[in-house]
Amino acid sequence: MSCRSLVPFGALLVLAGLIVGCEPDGKETGVINRTNKSDPLQIEAASGALQTTSAVAGALPSEPATVQDAGALLNRFHADLRALAAGERAKPLTILHIGDDHIAADRSTGELRRLFQARFGDAGRGLVMPGGIFKGHRADGVRFGLDGQWQSELITTTAAGGFGLTGVRAVATAKGDRMTIEAEAGFDTAEVTFAGGPDRGKASVAFDGQTSEIMTRRARVQAIKVATQRPGKLIEIKALQNRGIAVSGITLGRNQPGVRYINIGLPQADIGALAGLDQALAGEELAQMAPSLIVLGFGTHAGFDDELDKAAYAETAQSLVRRIRDWSPGTSLVIAGPPDAVTLPAYAGDAARESSDTACRALGPDETGGYRDGIAAAEPRLARWHPPINMAAIRSIWRRIAAEEGALYWDWHGVMGGDCSIHAWAYAEPPLAQRDHILMTEAGYRRSADALFQQLLTGLNAQPAAQTEPVAETAGEATASQ
Repeated sequence: MSCRSLVPFGALLVLAGLIVGCEPDGKETGVINRTNKSDPLQIEAASGALQTTSAVAGALPSEPATVQDAGALLNRFHADLRALAAGERAKPLTILHIGDDHIAADRSTGELRRLFQARFGDAGRGLVMPGGIFKGHRADGVRFGLDGQWQSELITTTAAGGFGLTGVRAVATAKGDRMTIEAEAGFDTAEVTFAGGPDRGKASVAFDGQTSEIMTRRARVQAIKVATQRPGKLIEIKALQNRGIAVSGITLGRNQPGVRYINIGLPQADIGALAGLDQALAGEELAQMAPSLIVLGFGTHAGFDDELDKAAYAETAQSLVRRIRDWSPGTSLVIAGPPDAVTLPAYAGDAARESSDTACRALGPDETGGYRDGIAAAEPRLARWHPPINMAAIRSIWRRIAAEEGALYWDWHGVMGGDCSIHAWAYAEPPLAQRDHILMTEAGYRRSADALFQQLLTGLNAQPAAQTEPVAETAGEATASQ
């Protein structure tokens, strides 16, 4: 049989006509400056490390921020890391990173996974989305294969609801549809999660040839898990009836202490995507996962919405942060602010878009008041790269929410060098950002991951003022196991 890609329900959102997918163009070979994994990372300042021929004007530092005590805000996470490093924690330490296009292709999160596992041990890949669920989807260290007419359902494009924590479902539409998952480094334990419901059918799951059959039809929407404790490398899932089966996630683990760094990144997603999760399903999954740290990274798409209702966005964002707190009480929380990203009006033309001489400059006070009218009138002075008019407000919203909810705010925009730094990254040698001035190259995502890793370990070795007991992990029970 031929291997075919999933048929998406919706195409990727095009930000300002620029984003066409999550996969960076080509393989980047730039050397990232980092020392031995056991030592503190030395991250070069973005502005000083770049060599560029582009016209960058008005690059501004990020807004002044209240000094944060990372050790205090990440007390629970650091306590768990110390227990792991001291050999006092046998269960996996899970980090859950939820976000948008920037983590959908597992570039920055893949680097973070490598950094944490090199220092604290490899407890396995953890939860991954099913294969081919959207253009550009990849899971570092995992290969997917698909036979048949599978369809993808994403929380951002499908109104059906009933989504668990991953926010996606790969749906088989005919008997014989087949999915394979190969863990390049193997696994000691594995689990497949189906989205059961009234219209679902029978499935088989084979772990390295050891097969189980399970009926996924249920009176109501619920998660159904099939697991194995046998080491292996290959998982095969088949639809045994014409009634569809829906795969929502696969979990791969190792029977040893260490870190699992899980990324759940969706194209065209913003914080509203979490509002569509089934509260019972997602809440139960998150409680069973028991992460020591949750990283939230949203805001890029909202920042490009010139008509955004900022008050409503702030209210939604804060309510959903509080929902996550309710689902996973005591877990340390990091909010990663949107990285630098800039826009170029369409009327500037393709030549300006492709030229390294096109300037990048933040909007001045005289330009922001009549911005929409100026764009509508095709004002020549706005025909340059510049930050979207609402992006600074989005960063301020997330910074305030972090302060009010006891989360650490990571200023990705500031780490890059402030406004218009993405322009310099795009024309650096080697390039650190793509020419769309929104997404980064593999090298740029690695550089960003190195900086976040350093931030997450800040204060780790300092004795906390009030010692907090490490989070106890809860193991979910499988519906069928081998």
